[in-house]
Amino acid sequence: MLKVDNIISIEEILELNNLKIDIISITLKNKSYNEERAVNINEAIKLRKYIKKDIKFCIEIDNTYTYIENEKNILKIIKILKPNYIQLRSNTLISRFIIEKLRIKNIFIIYVSRNSLDRDEEIYWQLPSFANDTLTLDDNIIENIFLKYNISIQVDIMTEYDDSWNILNNDCGKYEDDITINEIYEFTIKFNTFILLNYSINNFNKIKNIFKKAVGYSFRLGTKNEIPTHITPLKNISKIIM
Repeated sequence: MLKVDNIISIEEILELNNLKIDIISITLKNKSYNEERAVNINEAIKLRKYIKKDIKFCIEIDNTYTYIENEKNILKIIKILKPNYIQLRSNTLISRFIIEKLRIKNIFIIYVSRNSLDRDEEIYWQLPSFANDTLTLDDNIIENIFLKYNISIQVDIMTEYDDSWNILNNDCGKYEDDITINEIYEFTIKFNTFILLNYSINNFNKIKNIFKKAVGYSFRLGTKNEIPTHITPLKNISKIIM
């Protein structure tokens, strides 16, 4: 699947409607800070109407609430917007009660790690925390929740490097703590994984072939001067996925 994040305009949606895109994602504005490529809920309602019926609609929520506040917020959002997917940052705690609610409504969860997968980082650190009353669950239970409820995880790979694919493909593995292609591949076998890298015309097909077990490949719209990197201008996406 191909997913495009951070859509903010009707013009962007109409252009993506003509491409082979599977999921269009819109980010809702956060109460704690103002993200440039995010919209309020009324704007999201309007944008949703322009998405083709055969393209899935995703809403990203990047909250800093307690998990109980998140529960109420998520239930409100899905009632109003009726998304196919809900994308959460890994600091957004939710309980299994909400996970069950979403599953009943046939809404799939994608978790995006708050931080990029760094060169010297263990990939399992990308998995989020879940809330169980006031307890944070241990790693084994988190893994079981992901597998049981068919939850996806998006791994943003080394966004601190503009040329992260070249580094991952040619340099990683030279040092003991380096993340490797094989470790990421094994992760994609176990978990439903969306991959985000610095895609280009020259590397996209190779990345798809190597990470062929991934459920999808994510693009993040924006301008090149934004942080983190791995921002793809809309005009480049059609060239890359051809």
